[in-house]
Amino acid sequence: MRRLPIRVRLTAAFATAMLLVLLAAALFVALRLRADLDDQVNNNLQARTVAAVNAYREGARLAAVALEDPEESFVQLLDGSGEVLESGGEVVGPAILPEEVRQSRYGSGVG
Repeated sequence: MRRLPIRVRLTAAFATAMLLVLLAAALFVALRLRADLDDQVNNNLQARTVAAVNAYREGARLAAVALEDPEESFVQLLDGSGEVLESGGEVVGPAILPEEVRQSRYGSGVG
């Protein structure tokens, strides 16, 4: 078998190196984007939680909290067992199962 010319070998080596660099960059961007989206969702949920709890404590209706953002359709305030204390927006019944409430309280996550 004949040896490949130097131009072909250099081209293949450069293409392989560029492929690895592009894959590493894509992986970095994907992981950063995922982390940023997770942080943004968590921050928004935390802010809505505070707004809902404050509205409940002040005796205001949760419907006002649900309608602050037109993209959001409902808000529910649950007790520790997962029972709905108050609801606002367009939802009928609990939006989360009691088992999911227990999982989230003990840090096992909701699948």
